[in-house]
Amino acid sequence: MKHDYFTVEDALKLLGQRRRAKVKFPWAPRGTTGTVTRVDAGVVPGGCTVAIEWDVLEIKPMMDWFTKDEYEGLLEKI
Repeated sequence: MKHDYFTVEDALKLLGQRRRAKVKFPWAPRGTTGTVTRVDAGVVPGGCTVAIEWDVLEIKPMMDWFTKDEYEGLLEKI
C-alpha cells in the first residue's frame, strides 16, 4: 500500500496539536486522546511522519507513528 507523507513544513505545524483515536491502536483504545510530539523527516525523501503520544497511564510514554493518510483517516481533531 502506498502512503502519503507530510512535508516537513506541514508536519512541524502539527506539533502540540491534540487528537483522538477513531480506532483501537496497540497502546490506545478507541477514543483515547494524545498529542503530536515528534516529527521524523527521515522516512522517505521529502516525506515525514508524526508521532502521537497517547494519554495512557503507563510507566513510559506510549506513542504511534502516522503517515499523512493514516493521520487524516484514523485520528480526529479535539
